[in-house]
Amino acid sequence: MLIYCDNHSLFDASIDRYNVYKVETIGDAYLLASGLPTVYDRHAQEMSFLALDVMNSVKNYVIEHLPHEQLQLRIGLHSGSSAPASIYCV
Repeated sequence: MLIYCDNHSLFDASIDRYNVYKVETIGDAYLLASGLPTVYDRHAQEMSFLALDVMNSVKNYVIEHLPHEQLQLRIGLHSGSSAPASIYCV
């Protein structure tokens, strides 16, 4: 389920604010990366801020057919010592 605001998904709008690249959309999941193809020193920080931004963006979202339910996200981050950060949102 994508959440749209002005014909642009809420997630895409958040991604546009950070140095993050959307690699692929897999079903209802986004696979994102930062620090690719050019190494970016603050890639982990960008991904972390994006994750917090997305969580904050959906906090008050009302699901039309389930108005009493809270939209839930699962966000995973990975950043190694030399690897770029990646994020998986469902």
